[in-house]
Amino acid sequence: MRIVFVVGGFPELSETFILDQMTGLLDRGHDLTILARPPSSSAAGEHATVREYRLMERVRVWDRLRGPRQEARTQTVALLRSHPIRTAGDLSRVVAGFRPGDNLLRFWSRVTTLRTTPAPDLLFAQFGPNGVLAERARAVCGMTVPLVVTFLGHDLSRLLQRRSPGYYRRLFAHGDLMLPLSRHFQDRLVAIGCPPSKIRVQHLGVDAARFAFRARTPRPGQPKRILSVARLVEKKGLATGLEAFARVRREAPDVSWHIVGDGPLRGELESLRTSLGLTDHIVFHGAMPRERVREQLDQADLFLAPSVTAADGDQEGTPVAIMEAMAVGLPVVSTLHSGIPEVVRDGITGLLVPERDPEALAAAVGQLVLHPERWGDLGRAGRAVIEREYDTRILGDRLAEILEGVRHRPPCPS
Repeated sequence: MRIVFVVGGFPELSETFILDQMTGLLDRGHDLTILARPPSSSAAGEHATVREYRLMERVRVWDRLRGPRQEARTQTVALLRSHPIRTAGDLSRVVAGFRPGDNLLRFWSRVTTLRTTPAPDLLFAQFGPNGVLAERARAVCGMTVPLVVTFLGHDLSRLLQRRSPGYYRRLFAHGDLMLPLSRHFQDRLVAIGCPPSKIRVQHLGVDAARFAFRARTPRPGQPKRILSVARLVEKKGLATGLEAFARVRREAPDVSWHIVGDGPLRGELESLRTSLGLTDHIVFHGAMPRERVREQLDQADLFLAPSVTAADGDQEGTPVAIMEAMAVGLPVVSTLHSGIPEVVRDGITGLLVPERDPEALAAAVGQLVLHPERWGDLGRAGRAVIEREYDTRILGDRLAEILEGVRHRPPCPS
């Protein structure tokens, strides 16, 4: 198949799951074009996977934040010369479909970029809003190519608090298939009006073969090492984690916490660390490429993911970082949040507690810190769950099969 991925900024350090889907489809012989914005950070270019697969050669920028005037002008002139009547019709439909708040030039740029992309067999949008954009551009172009959309987190939580109730109505009517990453999000799609027949749960996952399993045991003479890998934003629950960690250290002083990731709350979290007297026991490493994250996973004894629903409604999907931790054999302590209980089985692969409950979180972490004899069984059970249900090789075969099936369906009317 010739598949057009419609994404946000590309590549992004925190969205390795999108890279895994792309490379999985390439490995299976499919061809890809990527319609994207520039990445939010120049560090995103450090992805070894991006270099290995030369993915930047497949990118077409269709949405620059400051308006792609020159690109849009050049594409428009070329289209008017080659297909004047069709292009005039496209432009009239863009103007007719103008909505308050639209940036007409940016929308026209998306249309002209899609028009000048080699004819795809399928459009594959990552996150609901990119599906909305792809559906609008496809409709303007009068294309019947199928549209598949993934739903991965904020697009079914925070976003819905800021948009009108009918934000996804056209997408649900004219899109061909919605792929939520969990049963939790499947239920939410149905609740906001998506026909159940247009929904298939498609988990995110990890390539288990790239993560060496090791049953965890205490290292003589070294503190027990807790790891978190997360963007420093509210929904990751790290403020609750800091409060819980302060309690843990009163019972188990031989423990340290290493946090990999960056974000807008870093200064606030570092100040909280200082006020709690934890400066010598909690390390903020900043963002790291996935190769260095693996090194941190190998050195850790436990994994902590204290996720919460943010004040603006933002929620997790199913964090890939949790799956990576389970793949290497780390027991996980997390929360009863979104799709997390679908991958972390309480008492079997880790421990789950209510959101925003530092006492319960401290009790769970403390239980594992003080009882390392449990680590091996929890870690082995976690690895088995990943191999059985969340391995990208299995999920990649399933995704390719799903997309092939959609390709051969009668198209939904635009």
